[in-house]
Amino acid sequence: MYLTTNYCDFLSRTRIVRRIFLLVYLISNVYAYIVFTETGVLIGDYQGVLIIYKDQVVYLLMLTIMSYYIVCGPVFNCLSKVKIRLRTFKGLNSFAYILFFFQILFAVFNISTGSNAAGTDFQTGGVIRLLWLFLPVDYLFYIYYFVGREKKVSKIYLANVVIFILSMLSRGWLGWTLVLLYAELCFFFYSQKKIKIKYLILLFFLLIVAPLAFSLKIQLRADLYSSGIGGVISTLSNIDYIQSYNNFIAGFLSRIQQLSNIVFFYDHQQELYKFVSSDIVSNYAWEGLPQQTVAKLLGLDPGVDMHIFLYSHYISSTSEAVTTLQVGFISWLFLGTLSSVFYPLFVFAIICISLFLSKKLGGEKLCALTWIMIFLSIMCGWYNAYLVYMQALITFYFIMGFLNLITLEKTKINHT
Repeated sequence: MYLTTNYCDFLSRTRIVRRIFLLVYLISNVYAYIVFTETGVLIGDYQGVLIIYKDQVVYLLMLTIMSYYIVCGPVFNCLSKVKIRLRTFKGLNSFAYILFFFQILFAVFNISTGSNAAGTDFQTGGVIRLLWLFLPVDYLFYIYYFVGREKKVSKIYLANVVIFILSMLSRGWLGWTLVLLYAELCFFFYSQKKIKIKYLILLFFLLIVAPLAFSLKIQLRADLYSSGIGGVISTLSNIDYIQSYNNFIAGFLSRIQQLSNIVFFYDHQQELYKFVSSDIVSNYAWEGLPQQTVAKLLGLDPGVDMHIFLYSHYISSTSEAVTTLQVGFISWLFLGTLSSVFYPLFVFAIICISLFLSKKLGGEKLCALTWIMIFLSIMCGWYNAYLVYMQALITFYFIMGFLNLITLEKTKINHT
C-alpha cells in the first residue's frame, strides 16, 4: 500500500468545512461578549470571575476574531500554496499494524497506571511513560486517519479507529471528537457525494438526542443508582426540553469560546508580566518537550508552565485535579514590546515548518489536518500540544522512511 500525495484539490474542496468551524467559533466568542456585557463576569474556565477592564472587552473581541481569521485564513492559505517536492512512501499498511500495536500498549499503560487522563497527574507511570513522550501515539493516529483514508476502508484502519476511540473515552478526553468531526466533513465534501436520506435521519436523531443526553447525563446516572429504571423514566417524563437545549448550547459555546481566557489574561497582564520577567512563569518559547529537555541539559529553570500557573495561582491551589487553563492566541502580545515582536515570528516559524512537513508527507490532505491543529492548538495557546503534533510528523517521516527501505530491499531480493 502506497502513501500517495496527489490530493491537489483537497484544500479547495474542503474549504467550506474550515469556514464552518470559523463561523462556529465566531458565534461562540460573540455569545461570550453578550454574556459579559449583561453579567459583568467571565464564563468557561473562569466562570464567575469579575471583569476588571469592561471598556476593553469589545476591543479584545475584535482582536480575537481578527486573529482567527488572519491565521486560519490568509496566512494558512498562502503558506499551503507553496510548492514542495512531494515524496511517495511504501509500507503504509505496515505502519497501520505498528500503530495498532502501540495504541494497544498505550491504552494498557494508561488504564493500568492512570496516566494521561483528563484531570490527572501526567508524571505518573514511572520510567515507561518516557516512551510515550517520544512516541506521540494519539497524534500519529490523527496523521494515519488522514493519509490512510481510502474509498474502501480497510479492516486495520477501522481497528485503529476503534482502539483510539476506546482509549480516548477511557481517559475522559473530548477534544478528539472535533478533530474526527472535521476529518469526516472534509472526506465527505472532498468525495462530492450527495447527502443520503439515512444520513439526514441520523443527523436529525443526533441533534435531538445529543443535547438531552449531554445536559441530563449526571441526573440520569444519579437516578439510575438511587431509584433504578423508575427514577430514570420519571426524570425523562418531566424534562424541560427547551431548557435542556439552552443548557447544552450555552455549555458548548462557553467551552469553545476564547474571549473569556483573553479577557482574564488582559486584566492580569501587569502581574503576569512580572511573573514571566522574573522567571517564575515560563513564556511560550519554553512550551514543549524539546525546549524543556534543552533547559534541563543546560541547568536552566524557565519557570512554571503558564497554563498550569493560571489554574494553580488564580483558580485553585488546593484542588486535587491536575488541570490547565487556556491562554488564548493573542494574550502573549500583551506582555511587553519584545513579546509582541518575537511572538508572531515564533508562531509563523512553527506553522511554516509544520506545513512543510505536511506537504512533504501527505500533500494537501495532511495540510488539512495541520489546519485543525492550528485551529485547536495555536489559536488556543496550546503550543505544547502543537509541538507534539510536529514531533509526530517527524516521527511518522522516519518510520515511513524505514518501512520504505525495507520494502525496497524486499523488492531487490525478489528481482534477484
